[in-house]
Amino acid sequence: LILAEIENLKKDELAKTQKKMEKMQKECDRLQKECTDLEVKKQSFCADLHRIDEDGLVRLRRERTEIKAAVKEIQKSMHAEMVQFKADREAQKQFEATAIRKIDKLYEQQREKKKDIEDEMD
Repeated sequence: LILAEIENLKKDELAKTQKKMEKMQKECDRLQKECTDLEVKKQSFCADLHRIDEDGLVRLRRERTEIKAAVKEIQKSMHAEMVQFKADREAQKQFEATAIRKIDKLYEQQREKKKDIEDEMD
């Protein structure tokens, strides 16, 4: 019964961590798409740069600076999320290792109790 309860707790924690990892992966995918979209805009901007007058050039330089800043912010965010993702994954591994050790210890205790009871019955 104890082992089953521990196993259920372990499964619940694994499911929570998996959902969190999936959510983070979706967010990373979204941010990556945003980066790709911004890169496309940047390339389009560079092509347009060759076809405009001086006033347009000033405006486009400002937009380009804004796009670069946005890309940097997204990259920082992605990096932070990946660091957090790795930390969560490591924490999950630690949790699993601890749970396995506890389960093994409980199993060993149950085995010893069973052996003691069998010895008493003999």
